[in-house]
Amino acid sequence: MATVNLYLDKRRAKKDGTYPLKLIVYTDGNKNKRYSFNRKLALTEVQFLKLCSKNLKNEKLQTIKKYTDREIGRALDVINQLGDDFTYELFEAHFLGNKRLIKANKNKVFDTWDQYIEDLRKDERFGSAHCYERVMWSVKKFMPDLQIRDITPKFCERYEKWFLGRGNSLATLQGYFYAFRTIINVIIKKFMSRDAYPFGLKNEGKYEIAIPGKSTVH
Repeated sequence: MATVNLYLDKRRAKKDGTYPLKLIVYTDGNKNKRYSFNRKLALTEVQFLKLCSKNLKNEKLQTIKKYTDREIGRALDVINQLGDDFTYELFEAHFLGNKRLIKANKNKVFDTWDQYIEDLRKDERFGSAHCYERVMWSVKKFMPDLQIRDITPKFCERYEKWFLGRGNSLATLQGYFYAFRTIINVIIKKFMSRDAYPFGLKNEGKYEIAIPGKSTVH
């Protein structure tokens, strides 16, 4: 999970001896990216230490802290919403409000799935909406960047192995695949060739949805 903090960029001092104050986002593996605030903020090293202290009395620094705390909170909200789907590009798209990046990063599989869930809610089928949402998050956890081209019989086999390996039952797997199949049927009408449909008979090279009590060896 990504984390956010304040960063005093000391690579180049300004004429008055201050340095730009920025937001820094860390991810696993010590990767990080720095982002400038909408306001031009610059502090000395002493001021930066005071800003990060608990007993802040300077009014100017208090104003800066309120603003930066709000921006940190906004960044954390974006990170939490993205969850396992976090990438710096997606973070920037939402945090910086870059509509072009948001559009470029749209995922046809999960966008279609989200819309299907929203339609269920509009029809007040809240139980079904919750079920489809639960299945979607399971698939997202297995493959966060799932694309239409990834949906193959082999993908279904790998998801089955992963799902059952986490202690889930065959009956639950069957229910999840029935829900997933419904979404694929919706996707086929918009984006996918019927020839690429992954479900069917195993002896025809397709993925056959497991039935409790029946062998599922692949």
